[in-house]
Amino acid sequence: MNLTKRETEALDALCDTFVPSLAFTQDEDPALFSMSAADLGVSARVADALDRIDPAKREAFRLFLMLLENPLFIATQSAKATRFSRLSQPAREQVLQRLARSVVPQLRSAYQGARSLVML
Repeated sequence: MNLTKRETEALDALCDTFVPSLAFTQDEDPALFSMSAADLGVSARVADALDRIDPAKREAFRLFLMLLENPLFIATQSAKATRFSRLSQPAREQVLQRLARSVVPQLRSAYQGARSLVML
């Protein structure tokens, strides 16, 4: 699926938020723990998977990506009015946690759908 630049930036940030690079201890495999979603090409795989889902769900996911890149929307979920892709990892995690618990069912569903796509 061809995504716009902003949609791609949102998807990259979303994937890296769900699958970040992790710190590792001496007895853990640094190659395994240091790989993020970007290192694994997760966002490209999610974009490919979008071609295989119902068109209505695909468009809803694109809308979710555009919403994440809207600074006014992000301001309702965090202390900063900026694009999701410009937030720090902890701030992106906070935004996603708020979406997961949102009183708006569509936002909860969008979060759950995005999480499922990325983790699949």
